[in-house]
Amino acid sequence: MIYDFYIFNRSGTCTFSESYSQEALPKKSDIKKLIFGMIYMLRDLTGKLSPRGSDNLHVVRTNTFAIHHYQSETGLIFVLVTKANIADLSRKLEWIYKNLYVENVSRNVLFILDHKKPIDNGLFRKKVNDYILVDSNTSKLVKNDSSNGSSNHQQENQLKNKI
Repeated sequence: MIYDFYIFNRSGTCTFSESYSQEALPKKSDIKKLIFGMIYMLRDLTGKLSPRGSDNLHVVRTNTFAIHHYQSETGLIFVLVTKANIADLSRKLEWIYKNLYVENVSRNVLFILDHKKPIDNGLFRKKVNDYILVDSNTSKLVKNDSSNGSSNHQQENQLKNKI
């Protein structure tokens, strides 16, 4: 089950958020800042401890939830909060960035980059919701599913055809 989806800019401002479940984390006013801060600090820590840098941090798990993230080359951070038993979704977040964000936000001539304003693009929101809900309505997200990779590829192709 997918709870929430966030996009943060380089300065830590949440520019896009969507909630998919009433069972999500407790709705505190500063939950977005806490999630960004935790990812920022863990990336910094793994960057200092790991010979490969912070690129190997994809999922943070607790007993009750998991936080999946992808950081683009431009510094945008895409985050999904899910149940703990969901497989790594960082590749899905990368796909959202490369195929939905770039196409519908970055290349949109009407979009004005303002780090303080949220992304207000109905088509982007619809495509993100369609993509995320396609996955959350299947059982292919649960860990240890050996067909996860090929099924995800099929779902991405179905969404491309739908879009």
